[in-house]
Amino acid sequence: MDRTLTGIPASPGVAVGSVHLLRWEVPDVPHRLVPEDQIPAELRRFHAAVDRAKDRLNQVRARVEAAAGREEAAIFDVQHSILEDTDLLAGVEEFIRQQLAAEKAFDLVMLEWRQRFARHSVAMLRERVSDLTDVHIRVLSLLLELPDHDPVDLQPSSVDLHLDSSFRVFRNNRYAYIDVRVPQPDLTELVSIEDDTPFILHPGEFVLGQTLEWVELPDDLVARLEGKALALDTPVPTPGGWRTMGDLEPGDVVFDETGAPTAVLAATPPMLGRPCREVVFSDGTRVVADAEHQWVTVDKAGRRHGSCRLGVRTTEQIRRSI
Repeated sequence: MDRTLTGIPASPGVAVGSVHLLRWEVPDVPHRLVPEDQIPAELRRFHAAVDRAKDRLNQVRARVEAAAGREEAAIFDVQHSILEDTDLLAGVEEFIRQQLAAEKAFDLVMLEWRQRFARHSVAMLRERVSDLTDVHIRVLSLLLELPDHDPVDLQPSSVDLHLDSSFRVFRNNRYAYIDVRVPQPDLTELVSIEDDTPFILHPGEFVLGQTLEWVELPDDLVARLEGKALALDTPVPTPGGWRTMGDLEPGDVVFDETGAPTAVLAATPPMLGRPCREVVFSDGTRVVADAEHQWVTVDKAGRRHGSCRLGVRTTEQIRRSI
């Protein structure tokens, strides 16, 4: 059955691939049995997922408290207490000892608890069904290795990621210069930051970080990158003299926007059939650029009173403003 999804595009272009709709709902759980000799490992897998779910709750709680206050963040304390309930944990462990996989054992126990609370005569307990559902989703997502996202992380066209505690710090004092073509194994140093320990970056410093999540591309995705292109015969200044855009290859050295030498990291194949515009500069220089090529510009208003208000505009936006 065909289905049309509408939304806000993250960037211009065309991509063909499988669509994965992120929803905050209890996933389907397959019925799976584990061999008797693997029961201890399955119990450990279940408790590891519970511990990760509690850590995730603590992170979300801290974010909500910082944004909305302690009272609003207290709602996550209920979910944390559910994950520590001895009766709930014991019920799941019993099913696992009967050779049920951890995800199915947890699913059955949570379904029973949600039904019991939904029928309870006390209104306060009936209101806890939503918390039970959230816990149900969190732990199953971990056990089934589904995307570990939270509703507050979902934006119209993106998913927020979370910074990990490991960083690679550049030790620039060890080399006279950085050359991407030469191995420099001790150029960076891995640094792990303990919880509640500040990690301070001073102006001009740069580090590499990593996220708690990992991202992968499926093997059935086909995409076309649009824009940010110049004609192949565009002259480009390099430390060795002028060269054309079509001659450059990864590893060649050009000048960056500040005038410093920098290496070309990658080159894409020529894009054909793209809308292009000829840009004529005040000195008579002419450059053919893609309509979506981006330029750093400043308009007349930005040059008034000695100020220099810079902005990024596409070739097409510049054309429409003339």
